[in-house]
Amino acid sequence: MTRRGMNAYLFGVWVVTTLIFSAFGLCALSAPVIYVDPNASDTGESTFRSLQQALEAAEDGTTIIIRSGVYGAVTIDGNGLTLHGHSGPDAGPEEVQIAAPVRVTGSGIRLENLTIGTPGWEEPALLVEGVVDEVNNCVIHGQVRCSNHLHLLSNTVVHGDVDNMRGSVEYCWVHGGFLSL
Repeated sequence: MTRRGMNAYLFGVWVVTTLIFSAFGLCALSAPVIYVDPNASDTGESTFRSLQQALEAAEDGTTIIIRSGVYGAVTIDGNGLTLHGHSGPDAGPEEVQIAAPVRVTGSGIRLENLTIGTPGWEEPALLVEGVVDEVNNCVIHGQVRCSNHLHLLSNTVVHGDVDNMRGSVEYCWVHGGFLSL
């Protein structure tokens, strides 16, 4: 079989496979997405005003897009969840603020573009009892206390101590110290 013939054959296999998967509803390869917007006028299955309600409704593997605003303390107990703060193309972590403490009991959690706690907060702001795969582009006001695994802390500013961390730190600013590493 020539190269052109092989490419045509493979393309045909891809088209048939895609059609079969689509016909049987097997193409749900992307993770579910939930939105949190404190100013939403209409809420439904995928939009919530409360971050905690969105977390309780989220299936494992869900990405939660959080619009700018100030949210209350939360417990994250799902698996494979991504919390992504976003309010526009130029949004920074200061746009989405979650009151401390944020308690993580689930596993495979990713936190992106968030501010956790408020300036001057002295207590633990992030309590990791489960497994956090990544904290990226966040500002944390208060201690980060780990009793399990925090795999990657990157592009993040911590205004407090990091206690008992098991994982790695890249391009971070910690205004405090690392305790019990």
